[in-house]
Amino acid sequence: MEHPDTSDLYKFFTTLGILLIVSSFIIFWTIINSYDIFLIKIDELDNITLLAKENIINRQELISSIYHYRFLITSIIFIMGVVELFYGLKKWKVRQIIIDRIQEQEFLNLFKKPQTKEQREKKLHDEAIETSGEEPNSEILVEITNKYKNIETKVMEVINKKYKDSYKIENNFTFEDRGYDIVMIPNEKSISNNIINIEIKYYTEEIKYVNLLNGYRGYLLSLNKFNEYVKSRSKNNIVYILLWIYNSNNQFKKLINYKEIIESTENKTNLNVKILIIEEKEIENLELMNL
Repeated sequence: MEHPDTSDLYKFFTTLGILLIVSSFIIFWTIINSYDIFLIKIDELDNITLLAKENIINRQELISSIYHYRFLITSIIFIMGVVELFYGLKKWKVRQIIIDRIQEQEFLNLFKKPQTKEQREKKLHDEAIETSGEEPNSEILVEITNKYKNIETKVMEVINKKYKDSYKIENNFTFEDRGYDIVMIPNEKSISNNIINIEIKYYTEEIKYVNLLNGYRGYLLSLNKFNEYVKSRSKNNIVYILLWIYNSNNQFKKLINYKEIIESTENKTNLNVKILIIEEKEIENLELMNL
């Protein structure tokens, strides 16, 4: 059986508390300023009708009684307002915590949908084409695919080792039928408020700028719906990382040059995309906190 939504009731208690607190000051000020009715002179009363005179006398008696107990009346209203306010805020906060946790779990579950075997194979196939610059034969495809799997596993192990206490980390998940390598969601212990999305690129062959550029543009294109969805459900900043991994100095020089060109000409969106270049043997030293 579903529990009724009581959030509006707690908002009502909170609002009522604020109104009572404000009202206590308004009532006290009104009582003080009503004392002028006692300044009417006797000869002025004698010059008005009997009905008007009785009305003024009755008001004087009423205000006199209220004026005598003005501190007691306004104090009771003020205390009632404080009680209502704290009760409403307390219940509202507890309710909001529950709602936030439910929404957070729904948000996290989004990244727990694993890639299917077909999606995984297609992604690795596309990576192989980008790496080699052409459609590879079956033998090369298997070699590149296995290498990619090993690299991704190694990167994931390093990230888990360094950041598992600060982030909820998922890898090889699917969003909107598009596969992603790694996403990191900060938890309460995190020193950063950034959600991190990582795309791994591994280069073992001669690097061609056109292939690398196509990979960069393809990654950005895939982020539109992801970015829109996350932004609508989280206040965290999002950092998108293209992790370029190489295994020779010649590749490093080219990647540095291509990075400078791409960063100065390509990213015209509002996405915070960063390119990190790291040597395969230096993956253990991967750092993500200074982004």
